[in-house]
Amino acid sequence: MSTVDLVLELAQRKNIVNIIPKGKLFKSHGCMHWSKMTGKMFGKRAIGRPMTSRCLDNQEIDGCICQKCYATTINKVYPNMAAALQRNRDVNPDDVYTNPPAFACNDDMTWRSNWNGDYQDEHDVLIDMELCYVLNYAVCTAWTKNIAAVEAMEDYRPSNYTVMQSSFMINEQDDMSDQADQIFTIYTAEYAAENDIEINCIGACRLCKRCYGDLSHRPKVVNELLKGSEAKYFELMGL
Repeated sequence: MSTVDLVLELAQRKNIVNIIPKGKLFKSHGCMHWSKMTGKMFGKRAIGRPMTSRCLDNQEIDGCICQKCYATTINKVYPNMAAALQRNRDVNPDDVYTNPPAFACNDDMTWRSNWNGDYQDEHDVLIDMELCYVLNYAVCTAWTKNIAAVEAMEDYRPSNYTVMQSSFMINEQDDMSDQADQIFTIYTAEYAAENDIEINCIGACRLCKRCYGDLSHRPKVVNELLKGSEAKYFELMGL
């Protein structure tokens, strides 16, 4: 029995999954580099990719959220990470099956794609979809502004592949694609307070889970405050 088959079998037997000691069952990276997340995504399994040319072009547009890009900062702090991110872009679909990743059964059975960077094209989307077919006991949330690449792959999409469409501009929700399960928008404290925007992202992904797992408990619209503006928002709201 292969590693993936064994993990799948155990994952389906929920009475066993919950009592496997932490770290005792396979935690293979397989063909992908899985990042060790910190901050609000502490403990979350995630894969990143390099920033695209589109990412860099967007940073020149006034009001675009890309001007506040987390990846720009983190890539400067950890320049050695670039090679691992590039490997995630260069991987071939066959690699997903010849060198498959696997989760330990005590892990949170969700994962995030594009914590860094974004989809460059349909190839990147295909890799995530192939990962979903292999990791069919886990649910992926792929964050992207390149929703067109996801739409192009509609006919191949597995059921455990979910999409968080990321709005392009601060204070402006994009039109939501039919291929998006949720949409995420960043707001300034002033705009959110003045326009009664519901802020429902609490910045603690492992605890909140509004963006991960079963779609039945996930809101269609997720709104977060621009980082560093929380105190101002509370002041404006009289909290």
